[in-house]
Amino acid sequence: MSELNEKLITLKQQLSKRNSLEKMRNSLEQRRADLEVKLSDLDAAMKKEQRDVEKLESGGVVSFFYSVTGKKEQKLEKERNEADEALKNYDSVKKEYDAITENIGHYNTELDKLIERRLQLDKLLNEKKDQLKAAGADMTEIERIGAMLGRYEKQLSEIDDALVTSEAARETSGAIVELLVSAEEAAKYDLQTSHRYGGLEKYDDLRSAQGLVSKLREQLKSVRSELVGLDLSADINVEISGFLHYADRRLDGLIMDKIVFDKIQGMLDDSRNIKQKLDAVVHRLRDRQEELETDVEDIRNDYEQLLIEA
Repeated sequence: MSELNEKLITLKQQLSKRNSLEKMRNSLEQRRADLEVKLSDLDAAMKKEQRDVEKLESGGVVSFFYSVTGKKEQKLEKERNEADEALKNYDSVKKEYDAITENIGHYNTELDKLIERRLQLDKLLNEKKDQLKAAGADMTEIERIGAMLGRYEKQLSEIDDALVTSEAARETSGAIVELLVSAEEAAKYDLQTSHRYGGLEKYDDLRSAQGLVSKLREQLKSVRSELVGLDLSADINVEISGFLHYADRRLDGLIMDKIVFDKIQGMLDDSRNIKQKLDAVVHRLRDRQEELETDVEDIRNDYEQLLIEA
């Protein structure tokens, strides 16, 4: 078995760098996400500065005003300098973004290769296990650790699946909160104005939120909150009766506006409550995922070492 053991040891050494590669890759992905936000802001600033230059160059009202005051050339030079600076800032960040994206691609390629090594190692470990059984070796401890590894891997798989579902539900709940905040602002405007049709756009927000509530209810059925000891037994209702909608349009007044405003506030409170619970579920699932990943890695190392040394 010496040749087989040498292959196993070589593969394990190659796989030992996986964790460090993943950490470096994840760090770069976080930096890239930050740069995406920054690029968006710089792009908006760059376009604004370019529009300011174009306004002065186009001969329109702005250009005419500065021509009359005799400051057009001075103002144009200032705007061009600001536009150039904005472009330089954008290009600088874009270069860093592109470089990071290239490095992430490199790490992903290396990690893909390690997946192949993992498959090779598993195949050889099974060969070694079969050889040991054929030779009549005592497999008690190997089988015990192997069974433990299987249980922990199953738990990790459950957590991984639960995390995907919970994050999707949390994203939906966040979108509902945003729509209801917008509806609340429109309802508040309705309270502050005597215009009959003031703030009626809140109903568009509510209709959009109602569609998402149906989606969220289905998602919540699949959220495994019990895996982290949390209860999601809560519901959210986003609906204003046809009568209230009609009364709000036809019988506009402070009392009716207050009724609608209070109802929307209640919906918003419910949706925020659901969002907070889902935040907690996702947070605990991530913590549990990290714990299990460490446990699985430790148990797998023990299992592989037992087979190699047997």
